[in-house]
Amino acid sequence: MVLQSSSGIMAEFAVTAASPVVKMVVEKLASGLWKELGLERSVYTDMEKLQSKLSMIQNVLDDAEKKSITNKALQGWLKKLKDAALDADDVVDEFQTEALRRRMERYDRMTGKVRDFFSSNNPIAFRYKIGGKIREIRERFDEIVKENKDFDLMVIKSDSDSIKNKSDSDRPVDRETTSLVIEPKIYGRDEDEKQVMEFLVDRDNDKNISILTIVGLGGIGKTTLAQSVYNNERIKEQFELRMWVCVGETFDVKMFLRSMIEQLKGEQSIFSNLQTMSTFLDEKLRTKRFLLVLDDLWNDKESEWEKLKPLFIHAKLGSKIILTTRVETVASGASTIGTVSVHQLQGLQDEDCWCLFKQRAFRSEREEDNRELEKIGWEIIKKCGGLPLAAKALGSLMNSYTKVQEWSAICKDFEVGGLPIGEAGILHVLKLSYDHLPSHLKRCFTYCSVFPKDHEFEITRLIQLWMAEGLIDTSRTSQNAEDVGKQYFDNLLSRSFFQDVQMDEYNDPWICKMHDLVHDLACSITEDEALVMKGDTKGISHGCRYLSIPYSSGSSIDFKTTYEAKKLRSLVLFKAEYRSNVDVDEFIFNATKTFTQLRALDLNYGGFVKLSNRISILKHLRFIDLSFAPFTTLPASITRLYNLQTLNLSHSEMLKELPEGIGNLCNLRYMDISWCWEITTLPTSITRLSSLQTLNPSHCWMLKELPEGINNLGNLRHLDITDCFHLACIPRGLGRLSNLETLPMFIVAQENGCTIAELQHLNSIHGSLEIKNLHHVKDPDEAMQANLRAKTRLNRLSLGWNGIHEPSSTEVEVAEGVFERLQPHHNLEKLEIYSYIGTRLPNWMSPSFPNLVELTMGNLKRCEHLPLGPWPSLKNLKLRKMHAVRRIGEEFYGDGGGITFPSLEDLTLEDMPNLEKWHAESCPRLTKLEISSCPKLVVIPCSMETLTIRSSNEMPQPTMLPDGLRHLTALRQLNLSNLPQLKMLPDSLQHLTALQRLEISYLPQLAMLPDGLQHLTALQYLNIGFCPQLERRCKRETGEDWHKIAHIPHISIWPSIREEEDRREEENREEMNEIRTFAAKFLAFVHRLFSCI
Repeated sequence: MVLQSSSGIMAEFAVTAASPVVKMVVEKLASGLWKELGLERSVYTDMEKLQSKLSMIQNVLDDAEKKSITNKALQGWLKKLKDAALDADDVVDEFQTEALRRRMERYDRMTGKVRDFFSSNNPIAFRYKIGGKIREIRERFDEIVKENKDFDLMVIKSDSDSIKNKSDSDRPVDRETTSLVIEPKIYGRDEDEKQVMEFLVDRDNDKNISILTIVGLGGIGKTTLAQSVYNNERIKEQFELRMWVCVGETFDVKMFLRSMIEQLKGEQSIFSNLQTMSTFLDEKLRTKRFLLVLDDLWNDKESEWEKLKPLFIHAKLGSKIILTTRVETVASGASTIGTVSVHQLQGLQDEDCWCLFKQRAFRSEREEDNRELEKIGWEIIKKCGGLPLAAKALGSLMNSYTKVQEWSAICKDFEVGGLPIGEAGILHVLKLSYDHLPSHLKRCFTYCSVFPKDHEFEITRLIQLWMAEGLIDTSRTSQNAEDVGKQYFDNLLSRSFFQDVQMDEYNDPWICKMHDLVHDLACSITEDEALVMKGDTKGISHGCRYLSIPYSSGSSIDFKTTYEAKKLRSLVLFKAEYRSNVDVDEFIFNATKTFTQLRALDLNYGGFVKLSNRISILKHLRFIDLSFAPFTTLPASITRLYNLQTLNLSHSEMLKELPEGIGNLCNLRYMDISWCWEITTLPTSITRLSSLQTLNPSHCWMLKELPEGINNLGNLRHLDITDCFHLACIPRGLGRLSNLETLPMFIVAQENGCTIAELQHLNSIHGSLEIKNLHHVKDPDEAMQANLRAKTRLNRLSLGWNGIHEPSSTEVEVAEGVFERLQPHHNLEKLEIYSYIGTRLPNWMSPSFPNLVELTMGNLKRCEHLPLGPWPSLKNLKLRKMHAVRRIGEEFYGDGGGITFPSLEDLTLEDMPNLEKWHAESCPRLTKLEISSCPKLVVIPCSMETLTIRSSNEMPQPTMLPDGLRHLTALRQLNLSNLPQLKMLPDSLQHLTALQRLEISYLPQLAMLPDGLQHLTALQYLNIGFCPQLERRCKRETGEDWHKIAHIPHISIWPSIREEEDRREEENREEMNEIRTFAAKFLAFVHRLFSCI
C-alpha cells in the first residue's frame, strides 16, 4: 500500500483562521494612536467606522469558523475577511510608523536639511495618501459586512463552544502551563526496539551495507523509535560513525551528501560539486563502520538510488542504513544499494496510549484519581487508533481543562464510533487541538507554515519573528514581549505542536522541530497566505504574506517570481551561500521596491559585499538577519529603520564598525554582533538604545572597550562578552543595570573602570560568571560588596588572578582576604579557580556546596593543601599546575577519612611535579583518570575504566610506563599521547583483559608493540597516530607487528604529518585551498591582535 501525502487528506480540514487577525487590528485601532497625527476629520470618521465594523465581525467569527468546515461559501468569505484584515493592519502600521518618524525628527532636529514637499515624509502628502487607503479599506469591510448577512451568523453562547471562548482572548496571557514534556520514556516499543537492535548488532555483519526500512503511518512513532536506537550506548560503541539525515519529500542528492559531510566534519561543508563530496565520503565510509539514518523518506525511484550506489559499494563490512517512511515501495528502491529488511510498525496498545495521554492530560495526582475524568479519558484513548501522536495531542488538549463537563463536551466533538482509521483520524485530532487554542496561539502556530518541513526552529529566533509580525500581545501584562513569547512557545510545546526539543547549556529549550502532520495542518490553514517556494513554483498568489526560499542545490528557482507577492510581510532565504546563480544586490534592489510592507527579512549567508542604501525604504521592518555576510560597512540609512526590533550581524567577520547613528533605532531590542572580529569599538550612540534587552558582542576578539554610559541601557538583560579577549575593562555604572541576567565576564579595573562592588545589586545574573583581574582588588572588604552569595541563579563561577609576577607578602595576604569574602551561593554547580597567588584556600571551600559537580583549580603554585571534603555531588575534578602539593592526603578528606568523593567519575592531574600520593580508595566511582606530567605519582586505582597518560613539553619526559598497569583489570580504554621519550610499552599490558580501545599518538621513539597485545581478545579498536616507526611495523599483512594486531576488528593508523599533508593536497586540492585562505586570514588577524597589545 502506498500512502498519499497528508496534504491531500488535510484539505477537507482547512479552515481560514480570521479571528486572530481581526482581533489584532481591533486592539491596534482601540489604542487611538492614529488620533495623534492631526488627520482630516473624514479620516477620523472612517477609522471609527472601521473599528466598529471589525468589532461587529469579531463577535460572530467563532460561529463562522465552525460552520465554514462544511460551507464552502463561508470559507471564501472568511478568506476575504482575513485578507482585508491583514491589509488593514498594514495601514494601521503606516500610522504607527509615521508617528514614530515624527518623534525621531523632533528628537534629532536635523537643521539645515530641507524636506522635499512631495516626499513620502511630508505630513501633507502623508495625510492625502493615508486618507485614500483608509477609505478603501473601510469600503471593503462595508461589503464584507453585507455578505455576512447571507450566512445567518450569530454570537456563540452554547456550552461546548464556551469552552473554546474561555480558551481564547479571555484567558490571561500569563496563565500557568504544564511542564515541558521532553519524552522521558518511550511506551510500548520494547519489542520493536529489540528487533531493530538485533538487526544493527547481530545481522549481516559480513556484508558491506544492509538496510532496515521502518514503515508505518504518520504519527505512529517511526522517528521516535529510530532516535531511541540511534542514541543507544551500545550502538555508539558498535559504529565508529553515525549520521542522521532528515530527507523529507524532496530527495536531493547534493543536500543529502552535504548533510553527511557536515556531521562527519563537525562544521559546514565547503564542497561544491558532487564528485568532490562523493570522493570525501567514499574515503571515510570504506574505512569505518557507520550507521546512517534517513528519516522521513518518500522517494522510491530506483534511478535516484542508483546515484548513491557507488558511495556505499565499498562501505566497511557491517555498515547499516535505517530508513523511516510511510511509503512501503521505498524498500524496493533502496534495494539497489544493499540488502533490505522491512519492519512494519504497528499502533500502540490502548494501555500504552493511556500512559502517553495521562502524562500530559493531568496536572496533579488528584486530577488523575478523578474517576469520571479517567473514564472519559479512556473513551478518548479508544479513538486514537494506537497512534502516539494522537494520544499526546489529545492529552495536551485536555490538560487545559479540569472539569468533567469540559472533558465531556470535547469528547462529543469526535465522530460517533471513533475516529477514522489512519492519518485522517490523527489530522482530525490535530485540528481539534488547534480549534481549542487561544487566538494568540493560533497565529503563532500557523506562522510556522512559512518554514519547510523538518525545519529546526531556533526558539529565540522564532519568538523574534513572532514579535516582528505583531503576534505577541503584551497589552494586559507587565511582562516584556520576549517572556510572553516564551510562554506562547511553552504552551504550544505542551500541547504537542512542537517536538524533539534540544536544550541549551542552561537547560532551557533551544531548538525544536514540528511533526510533518502538524506542519500539514498549519499549511492547510494558511493556504496560499504562506508559501515555501520550490524549483517548480510557477507563480505566487497575490495574497501571499509569508514566503521562504529553501535553496537546495538541484533547484532552479526563478527569483523574479517572488516580486509578484507585493503584500509580503516575511521573507526568509535559507542557505543563500550556495546561490551562485543569484545576484543578491539586484534582489535587494527589487525587494525594497516591491516588498514595502515587509516586517521580517532574513538574508543570512547573503554573500553581498555591500548593503544597499535603499534598505531604509523597508520602514516597517522589525527583524533583519544579515549574518554571515562579507560586507565591511553598513549604510547609514539602516539607522532610519525606526521600527527595527532585531538586528543580527553575527559572523560578519569583515565588518569593521557600526554606523554612529545606530542610536536612532529606538525600538531595537536585540543586537547580535558576535564573531565580528574586526570591530574594535562600539559607537557612543548605542547607549541611547533604551529598549535594548540583548547586546551580544561575544567572540569580538578585537573589541577594546564598551562605550561609557552603558548604564543608560536600563532594560538591558543580556550582555554577552564571552571571549572578548582584548577587552581591558568594563565602564563604570554597570551595577545600575539591575535587570541584567547574562554577564559571562566581569573585569575588575585597576583604575577608571568597574570595581568589584558594581556586582552588588546584579543578583538576577544566571548561568556563568567569570571575574577576572582579582589582583586589582586592594581591600578585602570591597570583595564582600560583590555579594556573590545573593546570586542564587548562578551555577558556574570562575575566579581569576594574575599570577605572573612574584607577589609580596602583603599581596598574598590581600589575595587570601579577598578570596575568603567571595563565597558564592550553595546552588553553584561548577567552580573554577585560576592563578590564585595565596598559600591557603578559603574556609568556605568545604562541603557547603551540595550541588557542585565540577571543580577546577589551575596555576595555584603556592597552595600546599587542598579543600576539605567530603564533596557528595562532585563528578569532575581537575587539578593543574599545583606545584607545591605533595600529597592529596587526609586534609582533603576531612575528619576521619572515609569516602570523600562518592560521586567522582573523572579526575585530571596535570603538571604536578611534586605530587607523590593520593588516596584512590576515597573515589569508589572513579572511572576516568588523566595523568600528565606527574612523574612522582605511582598509585592508580584498580577500578579505572579510562586512563590517559601524557606529558607537557615543560616537564621531564618519562621513558617508561609504570609496571603497575598490570593491576588495572577493569580498564576499558587506554590513551597514551605526547610521550616523545617513550621507547617501549610494558609486556604487562597483556593483563588488561577488559581493554576495548587503545589509542597511541605522538610517540615518535616507540619502536614496536609488545607481544602480549595479541592476547587481548576484548580489544576492538586500535588507533595509532603520528608514530612513524609503528606505522611501518603495523602495515597490513606485511608489517613485523601485524600478527600482534590482526585480530583487532577496527584499526586506524594515521601517517606522518608530511605524508598526510601531501596526500590531502593531491586528493583534495579544493579543500586545501579553502583551508589556506582561512589560515592566512586568521594569522593576519592574530598578528594585528598581538601588535595592539
